[in-house]
Amino acid sequence: MKKFLLWAILLSFLFVGGYVLIHPLAVKKVETEQNPVPTKVEEKPVAPTPTIREEPVAHFTVNAPVDHSYRIGFIGDFWPEDFPRAKYDKEVVGALLNVLKLQNVHLVFLSNRISLEDQKNPKESTLALIDTQLKELYTAFVRVLGSHVSLFPVFDCPIEDQEAIMPLVFKNFHLPNLAPDRLYDITIGNAYFLVVPTRDFEPDLHLDAQTDEAFEKLSAQAYYRFVTGYNPVFPVTSTITNEDVRKAFWQVLKKNRVKAYFSFGEEVFNRMHQSGVWEIMTGGGGAPFEKDGKTEPFVHCVLLRIPIHEESNPIVQVLDPAGDVIDEFELMQEPSLLHELHITMAK
Repeated sequence: MKKFLLWAILLSFLFVGGYVLIHPLAVKKVETEQNPVPTKVEEKPVAPTPTIREEPVAHFTVNAPVDHSYRIGFIGDFWPEDFPRAKYDKEVVGALLNVLKLQNVHLVFLSNRISLEDQKNPKESTLALIDTQLKELYTAFVRVLGSHVSLFPVFDCPIEDQEAIMPLVFKNFHLPNLAPDRLYDITIGNAYFLVVPTRDFEPDLHLDAQTDEAFEKLSAQAYYRFVTGYNPVFPVTSTITNEDVRKAFWQVLKKNRVKAYFSFGEEVFNRMHQSGVWEIMTGGGGAPFEKDGKTEPFVHCVLLRIPIHEESNPIVQVLDPAGDVIDEFELMQEPSLLHELHITMAK
């Protein structure tokens, strides 16, 4: 009997002890099954959300290989006034593009005036034609210059047409989300270009205030400063309108140490030095000098060489379709007495 009691007590201890040892494990297993421990997963980096800056100026940067200079090309007014029904002279423009290609340009400004003044077709079909022409234009220019060269439009159109036309220009030149009347700028090395929608210097545009605001936010690293727009500030072949607006705009350029203002709105080449700032007109892309087409225009492009060393002055060259240098000058602050040159027509 005593032996039986001893065995019973021993079995009880074994049962209770085993339960005490096994129970926490069982509970933990159940809890684990109900609330599994998450395995460590390698997290992929999340791309940052781009910050959209509500500024009056859109910013672009051209990354160019470091060389002796940054080289900028200008081709203006290559389409006749009855664009888009008329075709630009592909032979002439192609020759100018090849000239700039041989100069190893980093970026090119292209300019022309476009309007919807097409009496033969309705607005919708005219816009469709403009869209097609711009796409073909961009493709043709890239084919000659190469995709490594940046293309920027300085196109102009009447105020009543800008809402319809300018989005097509920006779309085809791959400059998305630009408002029709918005300024934009390009930084390349130590140089800065501000593109302004001059549009005949309408007083209600307050172009002087917009331009001044753009320069106030400009980094001091932009040593060489340039502005470009379609219309000249001081025209040589057309009537000066809104003279007060033009003078106010020019004072802003002078105040902000702008080296030169490049314009395209006249089918000539002209350079002059006005109160510390150069104005360079280059409208030699092949558009006729006169509406009747009797006078052959002076076909040319302009090459701007910007030195990487800031102790030197930028150099401007005027090149004809054969690549010959017709004119060359430095953008000096105090030019020589013979600083003006005007070429209206071909020889």
